[in-house]
Amino acid sequence: MTLQDNHQKNKYIVAQGLHWIIALSVIIMLLLEWMIAGRYNTPNVLTLIKIHKFFGILTLSVIFVRIIWQWLLTPIPFTKPLWAHKLVQLAYALLYIAIFLMILSQWVLSAFRGDVTYEVGVLRTFVRIKASAPEIVNLMRTVKYWHGWLITITLCLLVLHAYFALSYYADRLKRLLKK
Repeated sequence: MTLQDNHQKNKYIVAQGLHWIIALSVIIMLLLEWMIAGRYNTPNVLTLIKIHKFFGILTLSVIFVRIIWQWLLTPIPFTKPLWAHKLVQLAYALLYIAIFLMILSQWVLSAFRGDVTYEVGVLRTFVRIKASAPEIVNLMRTVKYWHGWLITITLCLLVLHAYFALSYYADRLKRLLKK
């Protein structure tokens, strides 16, 4: 194995690490969302909401880092037909877009409720919008409706992603067993 091959292998290890950070963050956010929905009027719900927001920001940040990292990598040879490769790329793009829109819609809902404060290092963002006008209330309902659909779409895309991953690794395992 040459130094360049080793360097490329290390890049893929980082990409896989970023992938699993995103996966675990999304799973944690979905579990927290489920826990929050059942206990909205309890005292510890604010803690759950803050943890949920943290994982949303973490997921969004790691997605951007992973997209940039993927641009730096040499693509792995794809053994499936071209249409399957394009379908996998489309599923990835749709998954990232759905996660981004889901996080953005939750941020918009938080901003309309007036409880958006993020502190990351020395950077502090504070947004407060009064939700008194009927138009804003209707907008909040619409955003909340689409946020729910984005969760459903994200779950469907995650199942599709898992199918593609299992199919890819099953093919790799078959090739290894033939050797």
